Amino acid sequence: MSCSNVSVDHNLVTGYSNIHDASATVTGFTDGISGTCEGASYTNNDIIDPSDVGIVIFTPGTGYIQTSKASGNVIISAGVPSYGAMVMDAMSKASGVSGDTSFAGASFNNNHFWAAPDSHFDMGIAVGSRPWGDDNDGIGGSVTSNSTDGIATPMRIAIDLEGMKQATIQGNSYIRAAPLNYNFNCPEGDFLADLSPTNNHGYGSNIQSPVQNATSQSCIAGHSPAR
Repeated sequence: MSCSNVSVDHNLVTGYSNIHDASATVTGFTDGISGTCEGASYTNNDIIDPSDVGIVIFTPGTGYIQTSKASGNVIISAGVPSYGAMVMDAMSKASGVSGDTSFAGASFNNNHFWAAPDSHFDMGIAVGSRPWGDDNDGIGGSVTSNSTDGIATPMRIAIDLEGMKQATIQGNSYIRAAPLNYNFNCPEGDFLADLSPTNNHGYGSNIQSPVQNATSQSCIAGHSPAR
């Protein structure tokens, strides 16, 4: 989608009425900021209780380079759980996007995210969207210096890399609290990455340590209860 030089700055986005239960009869998943522009800026926004993802940067589509940047944002799960605070999403072939797409220049930098003790993020930061079952990869996204600001945050996975080749993931700090007892199919850990040369969904990346080599492909599934 061609829409460069778009700025989304200094907004308050709330989702108190959302639900986070894929088994519910009526779904109510919502993102805080959902962007497909190839050259957008998302800065200094406060996002509270998104039930899907706080900020998601999608591929703009075949033939475009995603260079959007998100920085200085605060994402809080105060009472409504979320699938992720931040996600880079290369989408799937079913969406009409063909093959791997470039995220060179796209970044999450210096954002802040945390959850209340009775809420959670399923994943804090997902770099690539293969946990959602997508079958395309991005190439070259950057995730640096994001933090839970010393707040112990319930998360199944703090950072997950699967579906972004040659990514840069450095300088992120987080305290992952013990996961809540709910039905969820993803593995558990602080920083999980699919670094297998065979799968090649995160291979060649410049990433911080420690990291656990594991796959989360298609692990996202409806879980109930919501928290």
